[in-house]
Amino acid sequence: MDLPILHHTSNDAFDPINHFRQLPDSQHPWSTSEPDRASIIKTWLNPNRFSEPDHHTGIYTGSTPPPIRQLPRQSILRPREPELEDPIPIEEIVGLDPMSVWSDRSLVESAEDSVKIQFEGFKRLGWESDEDRLIRLSRRDWVRRTFQHVWEGYKAKAWGHDELRPISGSFDDPFSGWGATLVDCLDNLLIMNMTQEYNYARNHVRALDWGHVIDFSTINRGRHLTKTEEFSKLKFERPLIPFFETVIRYMGGLISAYDLSGDKLMLERVEDLVKWLLPAFGTQSGFPILRYRMGSNPSGIKSGRVCLAEIGSMTLEFTRLAQLTNKDYYYNLVQRIMDSMDGDQWKSNNRPGSLFPTYIDPDFPMSLSGLYSIGGEADSYYEYLIKEYQLLRGTSPQYKRMFETAVDSINTHLVKRYQLEPGGGKNLTVIGDLAWGSFRPSLDHLACFAGGMIGMGSKLLDRKDYLDLAIDHTDSCVWAYESTKTGVAPEKMMLMEGDDLNRWEQVNFKGKMYRQLRGNPIRGAFTLDPKYIGRPETIESVFYMWRITGDKVWQDRAWRMFTSWVENCLTEFGFADLKDVHGSTARLSDKQESFVLAETLKYYYLLFSEPELISLDDYVFNTEAHPFRVSRPEVNIFESDEERRPRMRSWRESDWSNEARGTKIVKIEDEESIRFIDPKSHQGDDRGGDENVRIGDGTYLQQWSRVDFEKMDEVDLQEFKKAFGIDS
Repeated sequence: MDLPILHHTSNDAFDPINHFRQLPDSQHPWSTSEPDRASIIKTWLNPNRFSEPDHHTGIYTGSTPPPIRQLPRQSILRPREPELEDPIPIEEIVGLDPMSVWSDRSLVESAEDSVKIQFEGFKRLGWESDEDRLIRLSRRDWVRRTFQHVWEGYKAKAWGHDELRPISGSFDDPFSGWGATLVDCLDNLLIMNMTQEYNYARNHVRALDWGHVIDFSTINRGRHLTKTEEFSKLKFERPLIPFFETVIRYMGGLISAYDLSGDKLMLERVEDLVKWLLPAFGTQSGFPILRYRMGSNPSGIKSGRVCLAEIGSMTLEFTRLAQLTNKDYYYNLVQRIMDSMDGDQWKSNNRPGSLFPTYIDPDFPMSLSGLYSIGGEADSYYEYLIKEYQLLRGTSPQYKRMFETAVDSINTHLVKRYQLEPGGGKNLTVIGDLAWGSFRPSLDHLACFAGGMIGMGSKLLDRKDYLDLAIDHTDSCVWAYESTKTGVAPEKMMLMEGDDLNRWEQVNFKGKMYRQLRGNPIRGAFTLDPKYIGRPETIESVFYMWRITGDKVWQDRAWRMFTSWVENCLTEFGFADLKDVHGSTARLSDKQESFVLAETLKYYYLLFSEPELISLDDYVFNTEAHPFRVSRPEVNIFESDEERRPRMRSWRESDWSNEARGTKIVKIEDEESIRFIDPKSHQGDDRGGDENVRIGDGTYLQQWSRVDFEKMDEVDLQEFKKAFGIDS
C-alpha cells in the first residue's frame, strides 16, 4: 500500500499526537469529566478522613478496630485428626536429612562487597528540587490514603478471610482460609508506619493453626441448611493447599515482617508453618507436591508434571529462612531443586537455549515441547535466579550463569522490536511467546515484570545491554496502559504482523488519502483478554526503572497509571476488577486479589517515597513483593540473624495497644528489644475474641470450622453462619 502514513503515535509519552491522558495534578488529580465519580473518590480519599499515621503510635484518623467476634465454646469443638496433632518428624521425610548438603558450600561462605542497584545520584544533596519533592510527597499521600481506604474495607468486611469482595462487601477464601490479605499486608503496615494496624493483624497471626485447612467446599454445600441437625450430616475433608501460593504469600509475608520489625513472633510462626510444609518435598526428585494435603507424607513418590514458576520460586523464602535460623537444610531443599534444573539432563531439539516450557516433568527431562514464555506459569522461575544471586550477595556463580544464559536466550528467541508507524511512530519491544515452535508477538501483563528483573541484572552483573532491554520493555508495557480509553492495560494483547493488507487500511484525511494502522481500539494491536485485575507487574518494573535510573519520567507515567486505576476501579470497600479496559463505562467484577494491596499499592507507595525507604541495595523482593533483608557483607550469609537488629524498626507496640488487645509486654533495658508474654488461654465455655487464643490454637474462622454441629445451640449456629457468610 504505497500511501503516506497518517501518524497516530510517537515515542514521547506526553506528545498530544498520542491522545494519551495528560498528567494529572498532584493536589487535585481526579478527572472532572465525570464530576459525580470524582466527588465520590475525593470523599473516600479525603485527607480529613485519613490522617498520616502518628510517628510514635502508628495511629491515624479514620482507623477502626477489627470487629469484635465470639469464638466457639471449647466444649463444642471437634478434636483434631491424629495426623494433624503435630507435623511429620523430619526424620520420616524422604530426602530431608538435616545433615545433608546439596551444593559446594565453599561457594557461599564468604560474601563480597555488594554491587549497588540504586541510582547513585540519590545520594547527592538536593537530588530533587523543592517543587518536585512537594509533588512527590503529595502523590505518595494519595497512595497511602488509598491503601488506608482499601485496608479499612478489608478490616470491616473480610477480616481474617483471604480476600475481600469489593462491591458486595463479602469475602473469598482461595488460599486455605488463613487470611492471605492480612498476612500479605504485614510489611505494608510497617512500611507505611501503620503500626497500630500491625498490632491488630499480629493477633490473627499468633492464632493461626497451620495444620488446619478449612474445608470451604463442604461448608458452601451447607449454605441452604437452616438447622443444626442438618449441618451435622456434612462430612468434612482435608483440602489440598496451593503450595506455591502458600510459600510466596504466607512464608514471604511473615519473613518480611520479621526482617522489617524484628518481631520474634513472625519468625516463630513462619518456622511453625514450614514444619507442616516440609513433607511435600519428600518425593523421588525433591520437587514438592504442589497440591499438597497437610499431614500427608509422599514417601518418595514421583512428583509428576510440575509448573515451572511454582517449582522455581521458593529459593528466596527458604534461603532467607536458613539465614535467619542458621538451619542450612532449608537452603538445601531448594538448592537440590535448582541443581536439578541446572543439570545436563534437559536436552531436546525443541528447546530454545536454556529456557524451559511452562510445564516440565523431572522424570521425563527430554520432553520439552510446549509453551515457552516469561509470562504466567514461567515468570518467577527466571525472576528468582537473579534475586537469589543478590540474596547470596553474589557468592554463587551458578545463579549468575543461569540468569545470564536465560536472559541471552530470551533476547535471542522471545524478544522482538517493532516500529508501529515507520518514519517516526512508536517503538515497541515485546517479549513474546514460543508456542510449540511458533512465535507470537504478545504483550502479556504477567510478563511485564521482566523490566525490573533484567534491570536488576544489568546493575548486579554490569551488563549495559540488559538495561537497554529493561527500559525498552518497560516502556512498551506502560504504553499498553496509555493506549486504552481507561488508562489501564489489558491482561493480554498481541501486536499485528504480516503484510500490508493485514496491518494497514486506507483513510481520507482532509481530502487526501493516507494509510493508517488497523486495530480498534488500539492501532497496530488487538486485545486477547480485555480485563484488568489490579496486577502489579508493570508498576513493579516502573518502580525499578525509577530506582535504577533516577529518571523522573517514570514517576510521571506511574502517576497517570495510578490515577486512571483509581478512577475506574475504586469502590466503597476496595478495588474491583475491570472487565473491559476499552469500555466507555466501567463494568466491574466483585473480586479483589490480595496482591492488589501486597504488591500493586506497595510499589506505587515506594515509587513516591524517599529512595532509601526499602532500598534495592538493602532488600530483595520476593515475587509477592515482600522485601527480604540482604545480609551484611561482614557476616557469613548463613550466620543467624537472631541477635542482629534490622535496619528498619518503625514498629513499636505501646502498653495501651497491647493491654487493649490482650497481649502484655515486658520491656528490657535495650529499648530496641521487646519481649512478648502470651496472654492467658481461652478456657471453659466462656465466649471471647481472637486475643484470648494461644499461639496456634486457631483463628476465629478455623475454630468455627471445627465445631461439632450436634453440640451447637441456636446462638452457636448463628455465629457459625456469620463467620462463613451464610444467610440466615
